[in-house]
Amino acid sequence: MARLVKSVLLILAFAFAPIIVKAATVTETFTFNATLDSGVLFCGPRVEQEAPCPDRFSTVDPSLLPYGMSFRESYAGSIALTYDDNRLTGILCHLNEQNCNFGGVENGFNSQSPTGPNPGNLDFTDTAQSRGSVFFINNGSGGYSYGTDYVESADGSEIYYYSNVNFSLSDVTYESSQPAPVPLPASLPLLAGAVLGFGTLRRWRKPA
Repeated sequence: MARLVKSVLLILAFAFAPIIVKAATVTETFTFNATLDSGVLFCGPRVEQEAPCPDRFSTVDPSLLPYGMSFRESYAGSIALTYDDNRLTGILCHLNEQNCNFGGVENGFNSQSPTGPNPGNLDFTDTAQSRGSVFFINNGSGGYSYGTDYVESADGSEIYYYSNVNFSLSDVTYESSQPAPVPLPASLPLLAGAVLGFGTLRRWRKPA
């Protein structure tokens, strides 16, 4: 009987192995098109002396995200979230080939499990740099908001900051490297039952 039980357990172990063993690393990837809808650049010689300078919007400081962008134009973007054993370990966020993840993992967005295709808010703001970066994704669309605190020009002659830079997101796609659950083979219960049945017959069969 002990040998029979071992046989049944071995069958079940092989059958459920794909379900029990899951990939330790999972990557979720969102791709989208982002259309620049609104935003204001403020410029001035010092704090509290700044004013809107729309003619210079997207022309100052190449390290700032709206650099080189134009209103009503669309730009490709992507977000990749990597988890190891349900712990977020990496974020890659790009919009128009520029970085849009400022908070990192520890100082910003830090989900403890994969978000799925409709994550809602994804906040990549870095409070230390005072640079805001917040996505909202749901049902294949959403929005993105960006803003900065005061930034000083390289020569120190002026300060500026971006305020209420808003994008609308469209054509959002979602992919995950997490494998889909493997269904239990329909014949497995019949096979296990047959093994048990043969064992019972053998146990109760009288010797000749």
